[in-house]
Amino acid sequence: MSDTIRLDQPPAEVFDLLTDPEELAVWSHAFDHAEQLDPGPLRVGSRVRAGARVDGRPGDLVFEIVDLRATEVLEVEGRSDDVRTRARLTIRPCDGGSEVTATSRAVVDDEDDDLAVEPEANPAFADVAGSLLRGLEAALGERPSQAP
Repeated sequence: MSDTIRLDQPPAEVFDLLTDPEELAVWSHAFDHAEQLDPGPLRVGSRVRAGARVDGRPGDLVFEIVDLRATEVLEVEGRSDDVRTRARLTIRPCDGGSEVTATSRAVVDDEDDDLAVEPEANPAFADVAGSLLRGLEAALGERPSQAP
């Protein structure tokens, strides 16, 4: 699943928000909190644990950064006991702002919930990419731009 949005903020500002683990719960409404598990700046291999509500069930997802290119790309792979997810956010300059494309895929491995196995049949996974972008747009809209 993929979706694209146009934002007024420049790529560096968008990227800064996306790569701040403390801000994850601000722009991704699926999470209540997040914490970086590894010391130092985020890099490929860094892990972030996020408190999640998946299909109404609380739980933690641990995300690992699999691609990170400053101001351009953030790609993460997430895992919990029964959820595997991968999300890629690509940021491009566009008319003084940014164009952000989110691509996501989620799989639920839950033998007790047949509908959860098919993401298209599960409302929690029906529009992950669009939901991420709407949350990002709302979070950035509530902040003054740092652009000159």
